[in-house]
Amino acid sequence: MQPAREGQRAVAAEGDEIVEIEKVDDAQRGVPVVAIPKTMDNDVYGTDYCLGFSTAVTRSVMFINDLQTGAASHERFLVVELFGRYSGETCLLASYLAGVDRALIAEVPFDCERLWAMLAQDKADNPANYAVVAVSEGATVVGGATVESGEADAFGNRKLGGIGEIVSDFLEKRSRDKVIYQRLAYLMRSGAPDSLDQLVANNYGSLAADLLRRNQVGKMVAVVDGRYTAVPVENSGEAKKRVDIERFYDAVEYRPKVADVMGMPMFLH
Repeated sequence: MQPAREGQRAVAAEGDEIVEIEKVDDAQRGVPVVAIPKTMDNDVYGTDYCLGFSTAVTRSVMFINDLQTGAASHERFLVVELFGRYSGETCLLASYLAGVDRALIAEVPFDCERLWAMLAQDKADNPANYAVVAVSEGATVVGGATVESGEADAFGNRKLGGIGEIVSDFLEKRSRDKVIYQRLAYLMRSGAPDSLDQLVANNYGSLAADLLRRNQVGKMVAVVDGRYTAVPVENSGEAKKRVDIERFYDAVEYRPKVADVMGMPMFLH
């Protein structure tokens, strides 16, 4: 059996038990499958919410806020690198909630000189004389490629990480001062889940079990427009779920752009 794509798990009936299986396309071969979207990047197409997203954002905001005290006391730039291979939603929302000065997301390449000029002004305008930039691990410099290392895994993905260090080194050379650089990595997805993730996990599990009992298989449990539902499992492969740049990100100023939310679902999808 081939491994499931990252961010997707499924449950299937086996006798009277519900057991996990690893391949959702088996639904097309007649295997009774109900999928549960689980990825802290929140990038499974077909659902507004994936398990782990809220906890990752919560922990990221907490760590960014904690790190800002050091940046303030030393009057330095702070670079925080977050998970996010293809989607910058975790970085975008954490940056918005933590009030960082600039955010570099996976969907929009950035210019180092322009970033430097912005952060230098942010630092000068801050009475505490520091500035913060959050970076998705999949972010790229204009004309460059994602920073990867090691051998490719079963899905062709190599280990990501290090773009924050490139940003940090550039800022140190331009400012001629030390920069605080922190990769949050697995700290974002460690520890107990927050209350929202616990709530959604319980409800996703109950919904999946109900679907199996009713023999409504070949489905993925989901949240759509703020409501629990189930969608065809193959929907998850129909498109790529990415940040809506035009609506939620200022690609010129490298900042979240969250406004005019009247009528939008809770997760802004």
